[in-house]
Amino acid sequence: MTLNIGDKAPNFTALVTDGEDIEEFELENELGDGPVVLGFFPFAFTGTCEEQMCDLRDNLTELEQSGAKTFGLSVDSPFTLKVFHQQHDFGFPLVSDFNREAVEAYGLQYGDLIMGLEGPAKRACLVLDSDGTIIWSWSTDDPGQKPDIREIQGIVAKLN
Repeated sequence: MTLNIGDKAPNFTALVTDGEDIEEFELENELGDGPVVLGFFPFAFTGTCEEQMCDLRDNLTELEQSGAKTFGLSVDSPFTLKVFHQQHDFGFPLVSDFNREAVEAYGLQYGDLIMGLEGPAKRACLVLDSDGTIIWSWSTDDPGQKPDIREIQGIVAKLN
């Protein structure tokens, strides 16, 4: 499924961690208060993935000042993401899409990425408005690329 700007973002449920606890997550429960930034990444503890999540962390104040909620999302287990979060003190929750509900619904899944590992999240970022409509998206087939954090900040700031 290909999603476009203006489409309603599919709701999904998963587990989420803030580095301390692991809890239930449902996207629709995060909507309504401002923009939502969803940063999809293939694997925790890998170079470009760490850079992408650290870009969000290092710019979190600006995103929050614009009213945005930010989430990282991968198909890693919630336990892996908890340790990843603890080691990097991200400041925003990491969503474990271990069952691949979100990556499949959003069409953001690599096939055989590396060494036979199939189905990780594509590197992508989406900004949803408070109603859950996709207002900006970026994705790549090259896992070595990452989204431009300044562009994400600009989109979120326009919504405020």
